[in-house]
Amino acid sequence: MRAWLYGALGGLVAFVALAMVLGEARGGGSIAGWEVLLAVAAVAAMFAIGLLAVVAVVYELRIWRDRRAARA
Repeated sequence: MRAWLYGALGGLVAFVALAMVLGEARGGGSIAGWEVLLAVAAVAAMFAIGLLAVVAVVYELRIWRDRRAARA
């Protein structure tokens, strides 16, 4: 689960970074066509990053709590 979770976070971060690079490479002016789709997908990926980050924190806290209870 941990590998999948952090792999998904890494992939989403890479996608957002690529979207930012492609958006900036065009340089100025209004956006249209595929750039709009790319921007919408990047915003959706940012929301997904936030959600997965919360899931990762809860997951790690749960593992920590279980290990701590096992030692007691």
